[in-house]
Amino acid sequence: MSGPVRSWFLNRSLNQKLLLIFFIPVLFLVAVSIWSMVVFKDFEAAEDLLERSILIRGQAIYYLERLYFVQNAFRGYLLTGDQSYLSHYDDAKGDIDLAGLELARLVKDSPVQSNRDMVVNIQVATRRLIGEKDAVITRMASGAQDEGIAYMKSGRGLDLVNIISSQIDLFQSSVAQLQNERQASVEAKRKVVMGVIAGGGFMSLLLSGIGLMLFARSVTNPMSALATVAVQIGKAETVTFPDADRSDEVGLLSRSMAVMDRQIRAQIADLKRSESMLRDLSKNLTLSELRYRSLVEYAPLGIFTIAGHTWTFANPFECELMGLPAGCIPSFAHWREALHPEDVDRVMREFRSAVEQEIPFESQFRFVRPDGQVRHIFSRGIPVQKSHVGGGFYLCLDLDVTQMVELQERLAPAERLATLTRMATSIAHDLRTPLLGLEQGLQGLKYVAAHQLDQNGKRLLEDLHTGARLAVGIVQDILDLYRQAYGELPLSYSTFCIDDVVREVIELMAAEVGDRRLSISIKGQGHEVWADRRRLFRVMVNLLDNAVKNSPAGGHVTVVLTEQDRRLFVNVEDEGQGLEADAIDKLFEPSRTFSTPTRGGTGLGLYLCRLVVGAHKGSITAENRQEGGARFTFNIPIDRRKEFNGHLHSDRRRPASVQAQPEDGA
Repeated sequence: MSGPVRSWFLNRSLNQKLLLIFFIPVLFLVAVSIWSMVVFKDFEAAEDLLERSILIRGQAIYYLERLYFVQNAFRGYLLTGDQSYLSHYDDAKGDIDLAGLELARLVKDSPVQSNRDMVVNIQVATRRLIGEKDAVITRMASGAQDEGIAYMKSGRGLDLVNIISSQIDLFQSSVAQLQNERQASVEAKRKVVMGVIAGGGFMSLLLSGIGLMLFARSVTNPMSALATVAVQIGKAETVTFPDADRSDEVGLLSRSMAVMDRQIRAQIADLKRSESMLRDLSKNLTLSELRYRSLVEYAPLGIFTIAGHTWTFANPFECELMGLPAGCIPSFAHWREALHPEDVDRVMREFRSAVEQEIPFESQFRFVRPDGQVRHIFSRGIPVQKSHVGGGFYLCLDLDVTQMVELQERLAPAERLATLTRMATSIAHDLRTPLLGLEQGLQGLKYVAAHQLDQNGKRLLEDLHTGARLAVGIVQDILDLYRQAYGELPLSYSTFCIDDVVREVIELMAAEVGDRRLSISIKGQGHEVWADRRRLFRVMVNLLDNAVKNSPAGGHVTVVLTEQDRRLFVNVEDEGQGLEADAIDKLFEPSRTFSTPTRGGTGLGLYLCRLVVGAHKGSITAENRQEGGARFTFNIPIDRRKEFNGHLHSDRRRPASVQAQPEDGA
């Protein structure tokens, strides 16, 4: 009989075997659990009865305490007549009534009838005692003070209290006996529960262990045989797989291993055929690696790889960017030391953040080479291989963008100038007409009111006219800047004496010159030129204003006029602190830094001087004097009419740069 049963068991699947093995222990465990629940319910019921007995005893003690409190409050009132004792007396009456009701509720379901009867007797005696005391208190309130003393001397109240106390003692004794009986019942039921749980658990574990042993034997024996077969397969021996006829997972595994054995033998044969192909691929890979290294080493791009914060590779161009000698093996410290001091903290913070998060790194910074040369670098790092603990493998590229940055720096002033020109021109067009009208009106007012104002009024009118002329000049400067930005600056030529222009400017600035206690002298007289008088007037205003502003109080400004090789040279010299050496080359650039615009002007005075002088085919320079102070010099041709006439005869028209323009024309 055991043979067919064993064969039937072995041919079941592993899941079916597990169900069969655990079926009996589970049924036994279910039965034990049901039995345990029934016994535990009895145990809980016994514990509830025990807890009720404890509550009854506690409530009896509380009742007795309230009774004594009623007696003491009553006696205190009788002895002292203090009304506060009555409030305590009333509170105690209410408490003892509630305690009596709670005690009656607790013994309502008591199995001992005598206990219920004793509670009733105690409540009756208590009501009688309280009724007598209330009657005594009522009579005392109506004036019979001796009633309280007589009642207390009679000892009736004390006798009732003793009777109630003795009844409570008997009740507690009965309850204590019942409590002890219930305690014994609880202990007995607790032992039964523990026995059922412990015994049922032990039997369940025993049955489970037996089932697991049977299950393990049905699996381990064939698996041991299969392990022996696997060793034989490794030795390339011919093998026979055991238990291949079984219907369970072991039989399926045995048959699968037989199929795998045949496949492995076929794959080994294929592997031998592929070995020669692998050798050829290895040779091709070596050639590809050589080509890649050649490309990386000669590429005009810094290339390096890092793993975390460790450099693993850098091409020669990267070493050249950092200023390292040829053949040097760069490190993270070299890269950090090569960074510009102003970029170190920012770049290191960005780099560490990218490496920790394993995201692409992108930044622009500067390398300072050992020879002092600064290279602008655009760097980008890409995480090629990420790490579960941070610090993955990065491929980084450093591109030298120095030329592009220098080009942007050269274009920036032109962009700022174009923006300033567009904004200022719009404002100048709106201000030009009213300012011209104001200036001409003030000029006419000077002549009309010359004999009608006192000296202060004339000086005030003169200052207003000077301010208006300066404002008109600023507007014309802005319009000249606009014309130069969108084409060659047109000039309105006429013949005049440059000496008169200088004196007119000095007269215009007389108020400020007087305030600063300065003196201005002109050296050289009688120089006529053919040029744009209004624009040369603006040049002299800007140069003299600059000299006056930078001269110390009580100083001297000199204007020197000379002719040489048909060119007029004008020098404006002051006795100030002079020019900074590194700022001389940028004085006439629109992008230079200005401290304060000259006399409330545009701040572009020197730049406009260069434009006007250049339009006259001249040049302007600045230098420091050996005696102290600064010297500004410009020169222009004295007369260019022959040049223009020859050009007009050949072209039959005047060039745009010399077309006649009104003095206040836009």
